[in-house]
Amino acid sequence: MNRATKLPKPKRVRVFVGLEFNLHDEIKPLMVDLADYAAVTSSKLRLAPPENLHITLKFLGSVLESNLGPLDTFLGQVAGQHQYMELQVKGIGFFKNSIWIGMAERPELTALALDLDQGFSALGFQPEQKGFVPHVTVARFGREAKIKLSSLTQKYADRNWGSLLSQDIQLYRSDTLPEGPGYSVLNNHKLIMTGSE
Repeated sequence: MNRATKLPKPKRVRVFVGLEFNLHDEIKPLMVDLADYAAVTSSKLRLAPPENLHITLKFLGSVLESNLGPLDTFLGQVAGQHQYMELQVKGIGFFKNSIWIGMAERPELTALALDLDQGFSALGFQPEQKGFVPHVTVARFGREAKIKLSSLTQKYADRNWGSLLSQDIQLYRSDTLPEGPGYSVLNNHKLIMTGSE
């Protein structure tokens, strides 16, 4: 009697949709302050490496590798319906265990995130439960650190970090590595370059 052959589980990957962030020199004062703080405390503060900085538009989570093609095709369709945009990067803020830099309100960016959320929801993905808050996570920290880090709010709350020209949207892969999460771009799709800003 032959034993049934066990088929390997289909491969899955964690993915999200985002915008590239490249104002590394502009945010250096903040990153230096965070690095100094991390060096002298036990707050478990972890800075995001420059190559990980991005603006998340839609987190998709774990998907079958075989479904990446259709998802990427859909992403290209959405990109073809939205114009490139210039984003004003400003201020800082906190979530429960992270510190981030924010964006000035831009209706075009909100509309892009909404279209992605609605489109991916129609494809079976979980719709967002909270309103879209565009941001770039620059560090994560332990529970004790938030109060001590609050001094940075006063220092950088009104800081204008510069303009970010977003010309395409990316499909990112997220991998859990010993040193923390690692992100890599699977594909990018150009936004419409016609018209005026």
